[in-house]
Amino acid sequence: MEIQNVVTGVIPDLQIPGHLDDALEFCLDTFSDNKVEQVVCIGDLVDHHYISRHTTEYDALNSEEEWKLSMKELRRWYKAFPNVFLCKGNHDEIPTRHAQSLGLSPKLFVRTLNNIYKMPKGWVWDDYFTMGSKLWIEHGIGSNGMYGCKNTALKKGCSYVQGHTHAHGGVFDIPSAFEHRQAMNVGCLMDVDKYNARYGKIWYKVPMSLGCGIIKAPDEMQFIPKR
Repeated sequence: MEIQNVVTGVIPDLQIPGHLDDALEFCLDTFSDNKVEQVVCIGDLVDHHYISRHTTEYDALNSEEEWKLSMKELRRWYKAFPNVFLCKGNHDEIPTRHAQSLGLSPKLFVRTLNNIYKMPKGWVWDDYFTMGSKLWIEHGIGSNGMYGCKNTALKKGCSYVQGHTHAHGGVFDIPSAFEHRQAMNVGCLMDVDKYNARYGKIWYKVPMSLGCGIIKAPDEMQFIPKR
């Protein structure tokens, strides 16, 4: 889906209810400071820990408890941002993947996340979003590591924005004789002390990169770290 080429705020991986308690306030302040005109969520909005492929933690909430806690937080985001473009993340897709593994048709047997989480009509999901041919925005499944966003930008031949890799928020310049490009990973706003983040301690060699992204133009981006 194509979106407007205007100043865009990018909400990083939240994995609600594994989010930082002040994640919303940080995004609101950052987007206001940068005069954001539209908002994209990079994906992994919700965690679905209770059915993820990672070992369920001993103190984890069950499905109903996690849903209730997620809904309480999501209502705050709905009020703050009535219109959001959402990239499908791997954690968002967990219910669909489980249905498929059982041979069930998701279209017949799985409710949409909009329905499950009672989302406003202005919250629109897609696999990816573009600004013409100059910028591609997606969750970044399969685009891993510190240089994942840069490598994917080179493959796609355009500027590129992703999340997914929690430990490596930042922007790379990709100079070219023909067209300047950038690649950005927007990090995450997860709470490392919540059980939802424990699985990552196996993979992370550096701390989580906390922050969000600002797209001023397809070739002008900024990762804003959370202090």
